[in-house]
Amino acid sequence: MQMKLVTFFQTMLGNRSFRSLWSAQVVSQIAMNISTFVLAVRMFEVSHSNTAVGLLMLFSALPAVPLAPLAGVYADRLDRKLLLLTTTTFRAFLFFLFSYVDHSVSSLIVFSFMLSTVNLFFGPAEAATIPTIVSHEYLFAANSMYMFTMFSTVLTGYMIAGPLLGVLGNENIFLLLGFLLLFASFFIGKMPSVGNGTKPASDLFATELSDIFRDLLAGLKYLVEHRATTLLPVLQITLTQALLSMLLVIAPGFAIDILNIDIKASSYLLIGPGGVGFVVSLIWMNLYARQMSPARLIVGGILLAGVTLFLLTFFHTLLFSMVFLFFLGLASPLIAIPAQTQLQRNLSEEFRGRVYGILIMSVSVAALLPVAITGFLADLFGIVEVVFFVQFSASQWVCSSGSLC
Repeated sequence: MQMKLVTFFQTMLGNRSFRSLWSAQVVSQIAMNISTFVLAVRMFEVSHSNTAVGLLMLFSALPAVPLAPLAGVYADRLDRKLLLLTTTTFRAFLFFLFSYVDHSVSSLIVFSFMLSTVNLFFGPAEAATIPTIVSHEYLFAANSMYMFTMFSTVLTGYMIAGPLLGVLGNENIFLLLGFLLLFASFFIGKMPSVGNGTKPASDLFATELSDIFRDLLAGLKYLVEHRATTLLPVLQITLTQALLSMLLVIAPGFAIDILNIDIKASSYLLIGPGGVGFVVSLIWMNLYARQMSPARLIVGGILLAGVTLFLLTFFHTLLFSMVFLFFLGLASPLIAIPAQTQLQRNLSEEFRGRVYGILIMSVSVAALLPVAITGFLADLFGIVEVVFFVQFSASQWVCSSGSLC
């Protein structure tokens, strides 16, 4: 097993372009996930309301509805390296600026909205770049490593966010995030120019609206015509992201009201076991599950997540919660990785950016209503009842969308 892991990483990191993109992904996603947790904690500390945390998540998702497909169009029209570098540098500037702003409900919402808007143009360009810089022979390995990194950095960011916030304080934590994104920009700068487009940067604003909408409609038409190979993976990825967002909304209240632990300690006491589960599941899938049926992996993930969330509603000690969250960490990649791999394998180079823009929009739209009402329901009925509701609704949604249960 150890030799397989070494060979896997040596093969992928031997590709200089992929190594640069992967390094930027690691640093930037850790920074962004730290910021997600820190912003949720700061909102709860300022407002003492789960509803306010849900509102923060709502405004974080709102920009994706109108702008994500547009970001996908530009990812197909322009140099993707330019988009990656510009958006990463601008996010660093936003973090530096916010470190000098007083934190209130309104300022946290405005900042989260602006950060999400800029970040939208990063996602489609990043996802569409991988098949361009990696040969078809190693595309599965590259997609697996991309997903491994994406989920690992989510848990890493959430785990270290609380301790960093406690050590650095409410202002300096955002300075650190700004420097991390500048470091990510350094790696992006080492990449070659990639993408279909050969148009100059000024074309980002000079392109006629008719051309943009024509390209957008072409992307939608492609998605509809290939719905058998693209629509189901999109729905499965959408559910996984929506479920994680809903759980994040109630995490601060669950830590304080149910487990009676410090809110900052929740990042490693609760997220930590989930992170270990993520890593164990991802390593196992990369080494042993490549030839397994994606449908079986997804069904296994659904069942494991449903049982885990169900048990979490009845056992409220810290130890039991840590064990159940470990198994929840095991379950999530079983759903997301097979779906993501199928999607990337089937996408045409010409439409990759647009399809990923539409995917980001669908994730945001699907998460808007659940995230918006999760905090309100937690305040109204209680954290435990909402965890049970999340478990039931998530299981029903995935089963019905894919006809898997």
